[in-house]
Amino acid sequence: MLCAQDLNEDACQGDSGGPLIMRGNDQTGAEDVQVGVVSWGFGCADNDFPGVYSRVSHQKGSWIDDTVCSMSDFPPDGPGGYDCPPSENLTPTDAPDQSLYVRITFDKYPSECGFLLMSVPDDTKYAYTQIGYYENLNSFTTVSGQLKVHRNRSYRFVMLDQYGDGSSVESDGSYSVHLGTNADGPVLASGGGNYGYAKEHIFTLGSPPADEALPPTTTTTSPPPLPPGGGGSGGGDGGDSEGSPATETYLILRITFDKWPEETSWVISLMEGGGQQYVVAERAFGYYGQSLALKTITERIPITPPPFVGSKAGSTVTQQYLFTIFDSSWDGICCEFGEGSYEMYFGHPSENNLFFEGGEFGPMEQWLLTVDW
Repeated sequence: MLCAQDLNEDACQGDSGGPLIMRGNDQTGAEDVQVGVVSWGFGCADNDFPGVYSRVSHQKGSWIDDTVCSMSDFPPDGPGGYDCPPSENLTPTDAPDQSLYVRITFDKYPSECGFLLMSVPDDTKYAYTQIGYYENLNSFTTVSGQLKVHRNRSYRFVMLDQYGDGSSVESDGSYSVHLGTNADGPVLASGGGNYGYAKEHIFTLGSPPADEALPPTTTTTSPPPLPPGGGGSGGGDGGDSEGSPATETYLILRITFDKWPEETSWVISLMEGGGQQYVVAERAFGYYGQSLALKTITERIPITPPPFVGSKAGSTVTQQYLFTIFDSSWDGICCEFGEGSYEMYFGHPSENNLFFEGGEFGPMEQWLLTVDW
C-alpha cells in the first residue's frame, strides 16, 4: 500500500476503486501514470491522516500483466508495456504495422467526446477513448496521435458524444483519420463537429481476404403491414380506438440491463436526404441509474408518418430510422455482468412485431429500420 496527502484535496466516500494519478507534462494524458487505487482513510482531507491507496506497482508483473495479456488483442509494448506470451492465433509477422494518424479538435466540452476504432467484420478492438477520457483538456483543444493497425483489413471509426451535440458548442470542432504518421497522409475519414451522438466511417486498407469482405453497416428489416390509412401500430395489435381512423404509431424498445445500466445509451434518428439525421428519441449515458441493474424497462417511441401519406391511392412512402445502442465499457449488456438484452418492436410487443434484438455488442451496435407507409 501507499499513502498520499494534498492540501484540501483527497479521495472521499464513493471514490473507492478510483485511481491515484501522477500527472505528466503531456496535456493529453499520454505521460500520466497510475500509481495507486483508492482504498480507505480516516475522514476526508484530514491534516493528520493521509489517504491510503493500494500500490499499483506491487501488482505489476503479476496480476495486472496476466489480466492485460489475457484480455487484450494487442497489448502495449515498449517501456511500461507488458511481456505477454505470443498469441496462439498470431505470429510475429501478424503484428499491426500500419500507422494511422488521428486528429481531433474539440468544442467547449472535450469531456463529452470519445472515439473508437475496430476492424470489421470481426470487431477486433484497436483503439477506444471512452466519454470522459478528455475531461482534463481545455476547451477548443486539438489532440493528435498515432495508432497501429493491420494492413489488408476494413475498419470502423466512430466519433461519440455524450449529449448528442457533437463538437459544436460555441465552436465547430472537427476530426480526421489519415494513413501514415501525420496529417499529410491520405484522409481515410473526416468530419465537422455536427455529428450528433455518433458518426461512423468505414474504410479499407489494401485488399482484405475474400472471406473478410466489407459487411453492410446496418441490418435492414421491414415492419408488419400497417392498417389501411397509414397510422396504427402494426398488425392491428395497437388497440385502435373505435371510430378513430388510426391511433399513434410507435416503436417499443425493451431493455433488460446487466449490472451497470449507467453504461448504456441509445439514439434513434430519422434518416433524410443528403445524409441528414434528425433525432427522434435518445437516452444519454447515466440516464439509467444503478437502481435498474438487472431489471427490464420499456420505452415507447412515437414516430410520425409523412404528412402526404394516403394522399394517393396505392402509393407507398418509405422512411428509414437508424437505431444505435452504446456501451461505455465496451462489453455490451450481455453476458459477463448479467444476461442483458434489448428488443425493438413496431407497435405492441409481440413476436410478429419484432424488428430486431441483441445484447452482445461490444461498444455499439446499429440497426436500420425501414417503415413503408
